[in-house]
Amino acid sequence: MLNPVWLKSLVAIVQTGSFQSAARALGLAQPTVSQHLQKLEEQVGVTLVQRSRSGCQPTTRALAFMPHATALLEDC
Repeated sequence: MLNPVWLKSLVAIVQTGSFQSAARALGLAQPTVSQHLQKLEEQVGVTLVQRSRSGCQPTTRALAFMPHATALLEDC
């Protein structure tokens, strides 16, 4: 089963467009949000967010996964 805390971090990253904004929205530290995403990516075996110095962008797989992630969070 996917960790709902990690899913919340992914959804926040995609919705806000940055790790820092996602961390603020979740009331967490930015390294924590980064670690959540890293663990989620390891678990699902795909890159969900492309990171760069100018920010981050969700991959097409992340965008395809978003409806499932939000549905799983609603069920929690």
